[in-house]
Amino acid sequence: MRILVSVLCGYERHGWLNPELVTFLMALAREKNEVVISLNTDTTPVERARNFSARQALELGADWLLMLDNDIMPPANILRVLDGAGPDQHIILLPYWGVLDGIPAIHVMGENAVRVVPHSGFQEIRAGGTGAIFIQRRVLETLRKPHFSMRLSDDGLKVIMGEDFDFCEKARKRGFRIWTHGDFPVEHLHVFQLGYLAKALNFSSR
Repeated sequence: MRILVSVLCGYERHGWLNPELVTFLMALAREKNEVVISLNTDTTPVERARNFSARQALELGADWLLMLDNDIMPPANILRVLDGAGPDQHIILLPYWGVLDGIPAIHVMGENAVRVVPHSGFQEIRAGGTGAIFIQRRVLETLRKPHFSMRLSDDGLKVIMGEDFDFCEKARKRGFRIWTHGDFPVEHLHVFQLGYLAKALNFSSR
């Protein structure tokens, strides 16, 4: 099984990679011969970045695409998700730590955007954020290009649907199933200025 791990380097913070993610990628490259790692710097706008990764996976002949945003820190054993994946686990979205009261949750498309706390193991969902996503090759081969599109209002000034939910909706219409897995949450990293922290802690910043 061949896996393309594509990291969207410019999705957040313009090309910066956190040290923990670099360490994770280095360990992955050493331990897994079937893994190909790509640092995707073609990242503006975000849907273009995701489409670049999808095209690269097809050209490589990868069985799976694992796409990671550069503000994501995955668990070291992330590829074990695929050990239990059956043929109908076409798309797997991983939940985020700390999204809901400090426990892993995932934003899921419903009548309104809601957050779901996955139970242990696989859980089928309608759609969700794609910061850490596994996609079977068959999905990329079947869907019309572009795979990811941002849906805008008629005047082009308002985002009606992000590229992540758009992709999930198109995949479901073609009969593909989407899952999350409660045992493999990822960290969602944020950068902030230390001055803000000092103010929040009621210290004087000097």
